[in-house]
Amino acid sequence: MQVALDATSDVHILGSKYAQLIAATGAGGENNLAVGVSCSDMDVDVAPYGWILVKGIGGAYVDGTIAAGEMVTLSSTGGDIAGWVQVAGGSSTAVADLVDEKVIGQCVIRDASAGMATFYFDFV
Repeated sequence: MQVALDATSDVHILGSKYAQLIAATGAGGENNLAVGVSCSDMDVDVAPYGWILVKGIGGAYVDGTIAAGEMVTLSSTGGDIAGWVQVAGGSSTAVADLVDEKVIGQCVIRDASAGMATFYFDFV
């Protein structure tokens, strides 16, 4: 499609969402777009590239208790540690909490303790 541009035209150029990745911790006030779960430890300060799971089964650290079938978001209370997930809304039923946090997956196999559990992630 070709359209003539003039002084009132708006143009947007969007780069790859997988370029220049930083670790998303879910810390308060953070507004990063979560694009996937790393398949191994990554130090993005040293090498900001690696294998990223964007859709499918993977593991993540659990913040609190998450039952099989529950939807999850990035943890907002796991500190500044990337890779933690929590129940959508962080156990809150407040509309503001449920709307502000993007659901990134669903629990498949819960963990018996506060460790790592298995999730179906969908960042696409």
